[in-house]
Amino acid sequence: MTTADPDGAALYQCIDMMVITINTPATANAGADQTVCGNDPVSITATANGAGMWTGGTGTFANANMASTTSTPAAAEIGTTVTLT
Repeated sequence: MTTADPDGAALYQCIDMMVITINTPATANAGADQTVCGNDPVSITATANGAGMWTGGTGTFANANMASTTSTPAAAEIGTTVTLT
């Protein structure tokens, strides 16, 4: 950006710059749908181009911060559909 002297005399000029970094858009794939029996742990694997965290359901994750982990449904989730993201 360049600006001239505010009184119009053009004796002084001010110049400033900035750097803009444009990042790659985030992508994620949580894998294919799965059907499980009861509240047995299920292996889940995702791919992403950055850090992520598993969320959803009322059960537990072995480690919600890992792309490959296990999810154990809560007893109340048996017979329902649960969405993990």
